[in-house]
Amino acid sequence: MKNCLLMVLLMVSTVMMAQKVSMKKEKILYGKDPIGTLVEKNKKITVSTLENEVLFTVEVNALMLDLKKYIQYFKVTTPKSAKDVYIETPYRGSIQSRSKLILKEFSSVSYPVFTEKGIDSEVVKKIMDTDDGKLSAIVKKITDAENGFKEKLKSFNSLGISINQEGEYGTIELGEFSTKGKVERREENDRLVYELFDEYDKQLAIWNEEGDSNLEFANGKKIYVPASIASPFLGVSTDDLVELMIVLTRK
Repeated sequence: MKNCLLMVLLMVSTVMMAQKVSMKKEKILYGKDPIGTLVEKNKKITVSTLENEVLFTVEVNALMLDLKKYIQYFKVTTPKSAKDVYIETPYRGSIQSRSKLILKEFSSVSYPVFTEKGIDSEVVKKIMDTDDGKLSAIVKKITDAENGFKEKLKSFNSLGISINQEGEYGTIELGEFSTKGKVERREENDRLVYELFDEYDKQLAIWNEEGDSNLEFANGKKIYVPASIASPFLGVSTDDLVELMIVLTRK
């Protein structure tokens, strides 16, 4: 009962604080009083004093952990910081306004940066001292993999391979479609599985969302492929994971 009451009080306090913080023409207002500036450019938020001294910058990002779970996080840096700091924030779906999101989250009980007395530099320092090792490792693992595979996917068109809606892939020879294999997409235990076969129905590779999102080849080799590469809601012929599996299994 006490825990429930505490949560309610925290929520009410957060809402009341957030309602007092607003923005008008790049000025951050607490009530009617300006306490700083907030400028959004190229998806990056810069928060400064009224004297235009930059205090910190924020990038708002989201990552797909699996096909049913997302996280949202801020990448925060200051002019004097040696590194960026990642802090996880509640996932709110598609972001309509980064500026409003920053105002809300940095007026909350968790991160009370914008206050009646101004921008609290001590809270900013505490944010920069956050132990973000686990989150930053997740971000690096997923984004590095995504960037690497995006490069590999560029080579798909050069293979001269087409994929039909039945999941068969092959080449056009003398005006006819010559099958080189097929891919199957299915659900197992509420998780997606992609399986690639050659024209003799020999398995070439399998990707299992449940199995740590690893792509396993016929020779036993495994590589991590994040779920964000998959496009299960699109046709099989336009699914990036299908194209990636074909690229990675071509000799």
